[in-house]
Amino acid sequence: MTVSGGAAAWIFMRGGPDTGTDIVRPSTVNPTPNANPLPPIPTPNPIATVTPPPKPPANPTPTAAATPTPTPTPSHIPPASLRHEHHSPGVASASSAHLSVSSEPQTEAFLDGNDLGPTPINDAPVPAGKHTLRLANADLAISHVAHLSLSPGQSHREDIHLRKGKVFFAIKPWANITFAGQPLGQTPMDPHTAYEGTYDVVIENPSLNKIVRQKVTVEAGKPTFLKVDLTRG
Repeated sequence: MTVSGGAAAWIFMRGGPDTGTDIVRPSTVNPTPNANPLPPIPTPNPIATVTPPPKPPANPTPTAAATPTPTPTPSHIPPASLRHEHHSPGVASASSAHLSVSSEPQTEAFLDGNDLGPTPINDAPVPAGKHTLRLANADLAISHVAHLSLSPGQSHREDIHLRKGKVFFAIKPWANITFAGQPLGQTPMDPHTAYEGTYDVVIENPSLNKIVRQKVTVEAGKPTFLKVDLTRG
């Protein structure tokens, strides 16, 4: 008997003397070929080699930006009427006047706060109109004020000879005196001699915790009395 669907079949035969035994011999059976054979494995295409771009340097050197050249700005010079001390008053114009100043002793001249320079001053162009002329000398504690009125085109000369006067201090109970920024000492004291002019005086008593500030005008050849009672008030 033949059995299909396996790799082999078994054939039963009877032969030889009757021994009561069946002889079984294997029989080779060719396998049925596969109706759908497997396709061949395709050969893979070679992988293309890609070269990466070069890496930037670890610490690149920065490129310095160009510095723009600044445009020069013309300096602004204020007009003469807006300048302050230590500046000249200005230049001559149709509405200007001319001022000359001399003083004895020598002083620094200021016109409306504008510095004209040390005396003597000759034909300085100044605006016409009303002005305040101040003569100052810090070393001599001089502060003299004069009032002027100048017309357009006028040439004016101011000759000032400063004379001296005496200041008497009558302070109760006592005080430290500072005259025109200079300490004079403690009262009672001798009269203080000063050039004619107007001065700032500071009267201070630390024990009473009092400070009084006053202006004193010194007139040539005349005594000036300053009386303050710090015990009041």
